[in-house]
Amino acid sequence: MIKAPFFVFLLRGEGGGILAVHPFLEGSKIFSAAKIDPEGIGIQGRFAAQPDSETIARSRSLLDSALNAGVKRHARERGFALRIAIVSGVFVFVYLFFSIVVRDPIPFVDEFFLGGIGVFFAYSYLSRRASSTPEALAFTTTLRRALGSAYYSDSRIARLAEEWMDEARSIVASGAASVEAWLAVEPESLGEADRIELTALTDSIALEIGHPGLFGPESPDELEARARRLMPRIAKAGKAGRRQAQLAAVLLKGRRNLERRDSP
Repeated sequence: MIKAPFFVFLLRGEGGGILAVHPFLEGSKIFSAAKIDPEGIGIQGRFAAQPDSETIARSRSLLDSALNAGVKRHARERGFALRIAIVSGVFVFVYLFFSIVVRDPIPFVDEFFLGGIGVFFAYSYLSRRASSTPEALAFTTTLRRALGSAYYSDSRIARLAEEWMDEARSIVASGAASVEAWLAVEPESLGEADRIELTALTDSIALEIGHPGLFGPESPDELEARARRLMPRIAKAGKAGRRQAQLAAVLLKGRRNLERRDSP
């Protein structure tokens, strides 16, 4: 059985800037895949049009930074409960030590303050240590090797995503009714390879703009509601806000297309 690869997408956003959509996000299956089969993991790159050498260099830098941040975040999340237990113990120890051993005229205030400092330094130390464990370093090596050997090619899905972002910028200004009409347009006809790519693209976007809670990721309805709230910012938000708004438009339109199962 051939394993489906992971994808990175280099999309041209507003003003020609590159939006690098990647799977190096908490909740992505790429981390479990890298642990189970580090030699078999594969990454493919997709773009709408061949980027120039400067854009490629900038994209590589963005993806390297995203990979490193993703591995660190994944490592921190894996040991979160243990770190909370340890820093809680540090707070209790510091509080009791200064309450019993060191007497002061103003009770509680110093103890809480020093306990808070102890918690801060303990949590910072444990987080840095989690990011430099052998497992985290192995993740980084495996994913960097896969990213470095990624093959990039032009993609119909990348072209559609850029078209959807362009359409969304003009449609949002016309009001909610126009957005609904745009989403209701007959979906594109997708082949199986297109569906695989579009699923990977929308899954990565969902991980980026979604806000998982204590009991797991948001439901599809909650995620769609969040994307609808983000999309109107496409014309007026700052740089980070515009990125999320553009990706929200791709998510909404992409999932509308995936709802229809094309016949072979």
